[in-house]
Amino acid sequence: GSPADNADTLEVGDEILEVNGRTLENATHNEVIQYIHQVI
Repeated sequence: GSPADNADTLEVGDEILEVNGRTLENATHNEVIQYIHQVI
């Protein structure tokens, strides 16, 4: 897997580009937070 797959934590400066196959590259901060809340 990718380094993100193998990491146990997020670090300052990490970028969340995709969650469960959904790209988040052009999403706003609020859109990312809302989507993460939906999938956890």
